[in-house]
Amino acid sequence: MKVLVLGTSHSASVRMGADWIKRAFPSLEVDYFSLPGAVHSRSLMIGCTFGPTPSDAYGCKMSQQWNGSLMVDLSPYAQIFHVGERFTMGAVTGLMADYDILEYDERSLRPVMSLSAARALIGSAVYDFIEGRHAVFGDDKRFTFMPAPYPLARGAKRGPGYEAAMARLNKRHTASDWSQMYEHAIATSLADFGYRFIPQPTHTRNGVFATNDIYARPKTSVADVGDKVDNRHTNAAYGQEIFAAYAQSQLGLTPLETASAPQL
Repeated sequence: MKVLVLGTSHSASVRMGADWIKRAFPSLEVDYFSLPGAVHSRSLMIGCTFGPTPSDAYGCKMSQQWNGSLMVDLSPYAQIFHVGERFTMGAVTGLMADYDILEYDERSLRPVMSLSAARALIGSAVYDFIEGRHAVFGDDKRFTFMPAPYPLARGAKRGPGYEAAMARLNKRHTASDWSQMYEHAIATSLADFGYRFIPQPTHTRNGVFATNDIYARPKTSVADVGDKVDNRHTNAAYGQEIFAAYAQSQLGLTPLETASAPQL
């Protein structure tokens, strides 16, 4: 079976685990096509091919650098695993971190919002985003989406790479409720357009809205890169874990080899 791993820069972690994927799933022929998030968001389908438009000079340059080609033909693939969309996470997590819910016991100095209003706001933001993806990919039942990973847990520490909204949100007693609400909105909206959804695997997380630090890419500590700390992109071990989750849940395949231990 031919499978395409398609997505933003976050899908590169799966490509980094390509050697393991070949060994663990020998019945699959897996190809990869990644673009920077901003390039990916403005790329289009032209016939059966997806990629940056010819007028997007930066996008074409990055696609050649990352993929060795400008576009990818989707027609040969039986299944497409799309990795790395953020599903309005920035805006939605700000809402979840900074409002109290009228029906919940938790209270702070935050503004108050009803549960129905919160669901409606989250649901409409996510739906509108997915509608935009549908405008590009159309009614293609081969697509399964996994969002970009939540920021690394170390991002909750003040300093370079600080993830303020995520840090506030993970401290809330109601964080798990927010997570269920948000991920349910993604799943149902994708299903409305005929797409499938798998959430970030629970065992890769540290808290509800954070990723375990063992999945950090190498040389991304403050000591290594000064104030340019990447708390959002993950390593090959994470790519192996999410591909295994995809293969098991969507293709009914169990890996023949245990995923590699993360190398910190």
